[in-house]
Amino acid sequence: MVASQGITLKSKTALITGGGSGIGRETSLLMASEGAYVVVCERDEKGGRATVDQIKEAGGQACLILADVSDDAQMRSAIETAMSETGGLHVLFNNAGIFPDADGSPVDTPLDI
Repeated sequence: MVASQGITLKSKTALITGGGSGIGRETSLLMASEGAYVVVCERDEKGGRATVDQIKEAGGQACLILADVSDDAQMRSAIETAMSETGGLHVLFNNAGIFPDADGSPVDTPLDI
């Protein structure tokens, strides 16, 4: 556990892209259980809502911001919204990614794809 290592997420805000399923959901749940306010950033509203609901049912705090990581303007807006609504960001987990078939490497992926 994070807390056992002397690190606390209490009073911290974590934004997690792709938080509506898989690793993103599990990370969201874990960070919330450690006291973080979790901003689930997801393009799939149903999955994102399910994660937020699970966090709240467990007594944690979370919100959903709909955004697609492949859209630069949406991500800028998501980060600005998260910061203004929560007072700042302390943790950013870039879980979601883009990897088009025509691309040879995630490092080389241009924003305009």
